[in-house]
Amino acid sequence: MDMELSGSGVITAGDYEKVRISGSGKMEGLVRCDSLHTAGSVHGCELQCRGDVRTAGSMRLDGSLTADEMATSGSASVGGDCKVKNKLKCSGSTRIGGMVKCGNLCVSGSIDVTKGIEAEEIEISGSVCCGDLMNAEKINIETDPQSRVDIESIGGNSISINQNFYKRKSVISRLPLLSAMIGSSGGTAVIKNSIEGDTVAVEGVKAKSVTGRIVTIGEDCEIDLVQYSEQIKIHPNAKVGRQEKI
Repeated sequence: MDMELSGSGVITAGDYEKVRISGSGKMEGLVRCDSLHTAGSVHGCELQCRGDVRTAGSMRLDGSLTADEMATSGSASVGGDCKVKNKLKCSGSTRIGGMVKCGNLCVSGSIDVTKGIEAEEIEISGSVCCGDLMNAEKINIETDPQSRVDIESIGGNSISINQNFYKRKSVISRLPLLSAMIGSSGGTAVIKNSIEGDTVAVEGVKAKSVTGRIVTIGEDCEIDLVQYSEQIKIHPNAKVGRQEKI
């Protein structure tokens, strides 16, 4: 059966078809459903959704979440793991207490993941913090002076981290007194350990090591060790401790 809350109310543990919450809602225990659409404030324990989850406003789950697709705008918090079969789209602020596993991850807002991220494709144009390995076939991260990128390690096939110079120059032109502080360090991505892939192209990155078959180290990079097997290109303004052909 369908379940719809308007205003404030409680949804007890059980199996539902369509669940819609507008206002303030509480989900008790394990809730299974075909779809969940929320607008307002929602607090729950654990959610298993056979279809799509769409949230606007604030959603907080103490436990884990599984879904076929998920899109969040506003604030979303999942205490455990978040597993989405297809696309996970975050355009607001998202916090995951466990790991993220999905088909495609698309972030235009911010996402903070305590453990690792596993996906087929990752597209980041906002902020991302990942406490363990970020792993995907294709990873594209775009940084700007207002974003934060803090990742333990990155692994994949095609890896690209680049600075959005248009946004950076736009911010500096609007805030000339801050230009000295922003300088060329705007949009720096911090990778605490390693970046490993087949083709790797990075700019504005600080990392201990970068390893790949074809490696391009762009400007504003600070890399302790670069390893490559076929081709390497290093920007004159990049700082590389040493390079090795493997």
